[in-house]
Amino acid sequence: SFQKGYLPRYKEPAYNEEIRMFVLEIENENQERLTLTQDEGNYQVIKVEGLTPPEADITTIKVANMDGERFKSSRLEKRELSIEIKINGDIEKNRIKLYDFFDSGKMSKIYYTNGSRNVMIVGYCESFEGDLFELGQTVQVSIVCPSPYWESINMVRADISQALGNFQFPFAISEEGVEFTRFIDGRESPIINRGDGECGVIITMKSTLDLISNPVIYNVRTGEFFKINIELSKGDTVTINTNVGQKSIYKIVDGVQSNIMGLVAKGSSWFQLKRGVNLFTCNADTGIATLEVVFE
Repeated sequence: SFQKGYLPRYKEPAYNEEIRMFVLEIENENQERLTLTQDEGNYQVIKVEGLTPPEADITTIKVANMDGERFKSSRLEKRELSIEIKINGDIEKNRIKLYDFFDSGKMSKIYYTNGSRNVMIVGYCESFEGDLFELGQTVQVSIVCPSPYWESINMVRADISQALGNFQFPFAISEEGVEFTRFIDGRESPIINRGDGECGVIITMKSTLDLISNPVIYNVRTGEFFKINIELSKGDTVTINTNVGQKSIYKIVDGVQSNIMGLVAKGSSWFQLKRGVNLFTCNADTGIATLEVVFE
C-alpha cells in the first residue's frame, strides 16, 4: 500500500531480469562440472558466440524452361561455439583449472540455461587461446559440436499402450468390484515435441504377461509404421532408438542384449517426431492387451 497521491517508481517485473540471466556450465570426460557464470570472483563470461541456429547447406538444381532453381535438399552444418572468459582471482590457478574442462581434442558437455531453455550439447575443444603475460587475462575457447542440435535436459515420457492400469492407493474393494485394468482398442496417444525441430525417440516394448507376436507401431498422421517380426515372452523387452546417428534395435532377455535389426519388417520407418503434436497407436497379431509401449 502507499499514501494517496503518491505513485511509486516503476520497476520491471523480476521475471524479465531472470530471463536476461543465463547459466553456463561445462562437464568434462570425468563427469566433473564447472560453472562459469555467477562466479565473477573467479570467472567472468564476456561473450558466447554460436548459440543461434547454425548455417544450412542448401542444394538446388537447374531445370530447363524454369526460372530460378528447384530445391533438392538441405542439411545443417556443424555448430561452432566460441566462449570468451575473463579470469579473475588467482589467475594462474583458475586458468590451469580451465584446462581440465577445455582439453584440446577432448569431449566436453556444454549446459546452457536461461529463462526459457535448459539444454545441453556435446562438443570437442578445438583451441584454447590467451596471452599469459597480459595483466588481466582473457582466454578464447573454441568448441566444435559435430551434431548442431541443443538437446533438452528434461526427458519426455509417454505410454501408448492399449491397456491402462487403474490400480491405485488408497485401495478398497467396493461391492460392485474394482477395475484393475482397462483395454482400449485402437487408442491413439499424443506425443508432443516442444523443440524447434524434428527429433528421434527411444521406444521400449515389453511383454507384461502373455506371448506377443509381431508388434507394430503406427504414426496415425503420416501413415508410417514400425513392425518387428518377433515373438515376445513374458518379461522380454525390445528397445528401439531412432535418433539420427544412433539407430539401433535390441532384444533383452534376462539381462542379455541381442541385436535384432534383421527382424525389422520391410517398409518400416524410423520415426522422427515432428514439431508439435504427434499421434501414435500400436497393435500386434496376438497379445496386444499385455504389450507395454513407452516413448522417450
